[in-house]
Amino acid sequence: MTNVQNPKSIVSQSDSPVSLFELLSQEKTTIDTLVEPLLPSCGLAALIGSSDSGKSCLLRQLSASVVSGKDFLAWKTNPKRRKVLYVSTEDDREAVSFLVQKQNKTWQLENEQCKNIHFLFHNENILYQIHKNVSNDNYDLVVIDSLADVICGDINRADIVREQLRFFNLLAHQHNCLILFLHHTKKSSDKEQPSKHNAIGSQSIEAKMRLVIELRRNANNPDLIHLCIVKGNYLPTNYKQASYDLKMDENLCFVYTEQRTPIEFLAPIENLQIPRRLAVPQARPVITDEHVRRILSFAKEGVSKHEIAQKVNLSVSTIYKILKNYSDKFA
Repeated sequence: MTNVQNPKSIVSQSDSPVSLFELLSQEKTTIDTLVEPLLPSCGLAALIGSSDSGKSCLLRQLSASVVSGKDFLAWKTNPKRRKVLYVSTEDDREAVSFLVQKQNKTWQLENEQCKNIHFLFHNENILYQIHKNVSNDNYDLVVIDSLADVICGDINRADIVREQLRFFNLLAHQHNCLILFLHHTKKSSDKEQPSKHNAIGSQSIEAKMRLVIELRRNANNPDLIHLCIVKGNYLPTNYKQASYDLKMDENLCFVYTEQRTPIEFLAPIENLQIPRRLAVPQARPVITDEHVRRILSFAKEGVSKHEIAQKVNLSVSTIYKILKNYSDKFA
């Protein structure tokens, strides 16, 4: 954790209100995007997932797409400056060096493009260093890997999280860039469907984000990774109804398979909630005269309804109905 105690003092913003007339005069018809239409060009976003889902690999791949202007998976990129700041608080310089050398076999970045991805490694004044670097350079994208290492205090407390994310939001808008956080999911979330609520910590984390993506491996096929858009303020519903299915190549880079999986199918089989339209109706039992005779006979002998149900292979509720309908004969 960083020792910076008052991040809000680093960034300031104008207190002057803006009139509706000024807003309408902007004639804004679309949202500016860094990755079209997925990632906004300004604000906060988060990529969440378990520790083995490949989150860091995906964010380094995104960084390469931004500096090169190449497509990111299935989507077009719109970088203006083609510069990225990557803040790595979990992997050190040696580990990142090994990983990017491997990934660049797929990226094939030119030397000048490589110079436009700047890595900042963890230190005790990380918030100050982030602010200093973002203020002194023009970045399209700032990746913070990971969120937990730049939050001072209890990540479960809404007031602490909200105030510190406010610092990053102001920083993003002051310098017109996207700040994208890597964050972890709860252990129990692997048993549930992908959701913005799976993130560790306060609900304020997802509330502050304009976009939240969950990355998870397929429960039955670990080579298949699902990219799930679990929150997108300005995205049509169809983007959030099914995952974008990815596979990883030999250089730790993701490739879109051009297949999608409905979100409700991504929970483990034992927890899968089958939509009503797909549920298989149960066939009604066929009640014969022989059934009725045997049931009445057992009832006259004083056999309990539960025992009768087992003997004739029918439900207890069916036994009740038959005895009620034939009560005159039973009497």
